[in-house]
Amino acid sequence: MADIHNVYKLFFIVSLVVIRVFPLSAEVFSYKQAAGDKWRIISTVEENVLINGKLSHRSEIVERVASEVTGMANPEEALIKAVFQSAEKAVNEDGSTRFVWGEDYEATFMRTSQGRVQIQSNYFRPSTRNVPTFPSADVREGQTWQAPGTEVHDLRESLGLAAPYRIPFTANYEYLGHREWRDKRYPAFSISWDIDYTPPKSAVRHPNERPPVHILETARQILYWDSTAGHEVAAEEEFTITFTFPDDTTIEFRAKGIAEIVESEMMDREETVLQVAEEIERLDIPGTTVKETPEGITLSLDNIQFEPDSDRFLPGEEAKLDKIAALLARFKDRDLLIGGHTAMAGTKEDRDRLSLERAEAVASYLIRQGVRSTGNIVTRGYGADRPIASNATDAGRQQNRRVEITILEN
Repeated sequence: MADIHNVYKLFFIVSLVVIRVFPLSAEVFSYKQAAGDKWRIISTVEENVLINGKLSHRSEIVERVASEVTGMANPEEALIKAVFQSAEKAVNEDGSTRFVWGEDYEATFMRTSQGRVQIQSNYFRPSTRNVPTFPSADVREGQTWQAPGTEVHDLRESLGLAAPYRIPFTANYEYLGHREWRDKRYPAFSISWDIDYTPPKSAVRHPNERPPVHILETARQILYWDSTAGHEVAAEEEFTITFTFPDDTTIEFRAKGIAEIVESEMMDREETVLQVAEEIERLDIPGTTVKETPEGITLSLDNIQFEPDSDRFLPGEEAKLDKIAALLARFKDRDLLIGGHTAMAGTKEDRDRLSLERAEAVASYLIRQGVRSTGNIVTRGYGADRPIASNATDAGRQQNRRVEITILEN
């Protein structure tokens, strides 16, 4: 059931808030939206998971979100496309840590200038909606207001619920005036809500579904804005949520998190592919190709050799990775996804395990070389799910045994 936590993301992951400054005594807050607007956010959530009051495990989740206004229905409503990419920290047997890719998800929705979201019922993201919602009139320091919101939980894997699971709540707002964030002062809001929810029996749609019978939650957030730039700077959040099930089992999540706007420019993918290809030739890295992919710019390393059925490099392979490290140093402001691939041999479980272990071996080496920190590299094992050649020949299987390094867009 641990995957429940993936749905708790800082509420502003799809927000682009712009403030029109009026006299010092009051301000009008609203969403100012135009086709072509783009923004990126990275959030980190640390949480403890308790089952029946006892600690089950701790986890850290990183989510990267890239959003774009793709069009305007009218001056007050924007059509937004958001791509969510999440990863969770795992601990290796030797005590080292890594971030393992968890999910890719895309959603489109409408948002009004006041912050109300209109979205089809089949979307699982964004997980918190209609927060923030602004009054249409001036807001003064110390002023409070309330507005309805909705949480949407993804309980497909953990509880067998096929559809997004919705919980309504009322959010409480207060304009705090200017507060400090990272040595600068910004306009700030406190936003909070409490949930004491008993789902209706009609929420059960299938005999195999096991929805909770009671949900308790407290959520507390501080949101900071940059009035000059016209968008969020960061958000801090703490929440505790408890699910109670028909057999009186409880699962409790206690979490805190931070999310921040990423100021780096969007990647010119065509130009970046050319730059990487030139570096591959200059550094003389054979068996390495580069292409544009949905996640970013991907280098395919067909010549990184491992011992059979192992994640241990063959002698001399580190020298090849040193050249890759030199190449990646040119793009140090971008996070990396390291993906492992195998040929069609053995069981799917073995293939998935080996591909992830080999991706982690490459990631660990790059971290030791100072290419990126642990939090800036995500690993993923694809097994044999993405072949680039036939598995019917030795040559094809050799091509499929590869490691790919993606310079991430966000």
